[in-house]
Amino acid sequence: MGGAEKVNGATVARGVIWRVMEVSGTEVLAFASFVLLARLLTPDDFGVVSQASLFILTVQLVLQQGFPEALVQMDEVDDSYFETSMWANITLGAAAALLLAAAAPLLASILSEPALAPVLVGLAPTLILLAANRIYLAKLRRSFFFQKFMLLNVVATLAGALGATTLALNGFGLWSLIAQQWLYALTGLIVGFACTGWLPGLRFRVDHMRSMWAFSSMTVLEAMSAFCARRLDLLILAWYWSAREIGFYFLANRLLFSAGMLTYYSVSHLALPFLSRLQHDPIEFRLAVYRTMQLVSLICLPTFAGLALVAPVLIPLLFGNEWVSSIQPFQVLAALSPFYAMTLTYGQILIAAGQARDAMILSGITMVLFLAAVALAAPYGITQAAAAGGLASILVLPIYIQCLSYRFGIDLLRCLEDQLPCFTATVSMVSVVHLMGLWLGPLLHPVIHLAAICLVGACTFLAVMIVLAKESLLGIVASFSGNRSSDQNALA
Repeated sequence: MGGAEKVNGATVARGVIWRVMEVSGTEVLAFASFVLLARLLTPDDFGVVSQASLFILTVQLVLQQGFPEALVQMDEVDDSYFETSMWANITLGAAAALLLAAAAPLLASILSEPALAPVLVGLAPTLILLAANRIYLAKLRRSFFFQKFMLLNVVATLAGALGATTLALNGFGLWSLIAQQWLYALTGLIVGFACTGWLPGLRFRVDHMRSMWAFSSMTVLEAMSAFCARRLDLLILAWYWSAREIGFYFLANRLLFSAGMLTYYSVSHLALPFLSRLQHDPIEFRLAVYRTMQLVSLICLPTFAGLALVAPVLIPLLFGNEWVSSIQPFQVLAALSPFYAMTLTYGQILIAAGQARDAMILSGITMVLFLAAVALAAPYGITQAAAAGGLASILVLPIYIQCLSYRFGIDLLRCLEDQLPCFTATVSMVSVVHLMGLWLGPLLHPVIHLAAICLVGACTFLAVMIVLAKESLLGIVASFSGNRSSDQNALA
């Protein structure tokens, strides 16, 4: 399997369409299941499983960002690379599973949560299945088989959602959430084989393993720093607060995760394979960077501001009054998420251009600031911790922008001009919706109120964007259709 796939506007457009379909499908299923499970289970159940999942996800990050990401990015690979990666990843997953299972009692004792130990033991073996699954996903991504990529994730998510909901309805409690992870991992592995028709041979080449690890080690470190800068807040909060409070915080983060998958994670996921193919064409690459930065702001600013606005109506309506304590931390996290989205995407741009070391260093700075801020604020409450962690992304954002300017000649003034219409339209949207809520909110049924907020907010944002930046909107559309001539002239 060679690495010289042709990337053009049509390829990008197809990738965007299939990625949106995949994320939409999986998140609709996962979110619907989450809403049902939140009504069937308790905040304590979610709190315990979220603590265990933190350790599982840490290992998953290495299994996903290590050999699989090298397979996607390297110029030339063949089946021997995939076979080596498969066995190396499975070995890593098995070793990590054994280590976590052995350490489970100690971790439960440290966090003063006895229920954590059996949950961690129950989840640990899924790492072996997920290790193999990630290689199949890399094979599909490298070949740009986004429709099969979508099928794998949708079917696996559906299997996990149906299984967990069925078990929760029959009184299995938090073990329903553990079963969900097992069904997701097992189904994904089966569908991965069905989509590729590939079974690994017994070849294992140490030189391949070394070259891939050398290629992706900085990416792993960058991803690990980014993960710590976004997820270790749960571990810090668990030191001070009960599983119930962690459950409220987990719900707020889970809602944002769904929104993130539909917005900046999709952009980031697409940016790496596409931008990495453009890194040897400075004009095309710089144009793609401008468009990516614009797209992140255009999608994320109104989405997360809107979510912060609708939270007091949305959370009780979906999950019930038992979860109202999640509203404030969710609003704070949503309001600050666009800045995190920008740092994540800018880091992916650096990685795509072969500057993984820069991305790793910047991610490490973000992680240190984030953990320090959360640790200082955690004793005062989960909302205060959410605000402190979000501020870390704002502080480090100028450093990311300066790095892009230094490495690729990105015009900072143009970046500011590109972002200004999005910020203006978002502020206008928030002002209009807030005033509408003050006047009409108490008079409307919650469902009608929620629909009115979404409709009025979307119309306000779009109207302001058309007035202020119609050409930019058309330019983004043109870039996906392959018509870049006007932008190239602007860059010249």
